Amino acid sequence: MRSIADTLRAEAPLLASTLALDASSARIEIQCLLQQVLGVQRAYLLAHPEQVLNAAQHAALDAMLQRRLQGEPMAHLLGEREFFGLNFKVTSATLIPRPDTELLVELALQRLPPFITPPPPSRQRERGGVDGKRPVRKRLVFVYWI
Repeated sequence: MRSIADTLRAEAPLLASTLALDASSARIEIQCLLQQVLGVQRAYLLAHPEQVLNAAQHAALDAMLQRRLQGEPMAHLLGEREFFGLNFKVTSATLIPRPDTELLVELALQRLPPFITPPPPSRQRERGGVDGKRPVRKRLVFVYWI
């Protein structure tokens, strides 16, 4: 069995060469897969590089890594994707939000006529609860609905 550090050292170069990723992107992807398998945050991986993966964790990581090496998107492997600061569930049946889509939404919001523009985020946050996520979701739905 290998440690977190050994896994990063061994798998990142393989991922980089197979998918033509730069070294830092490959390392981040391996870290994301490790986070998913271990159920921890990135800080845990950095603080505990000596932790050894058990057989079940190693098998789960290997299965995910094989799928990634075949070109399956990280969002499908992880089951979620961040968009506008919110995590959305992603399956093989959903389109994966891309960073350019955030820019497109921002530009669309700027072009909306004043009479149909949603209230500014600060007012929405007041009405949407403590975390402010519900108003952002409404704002995104509003934009896509138009």
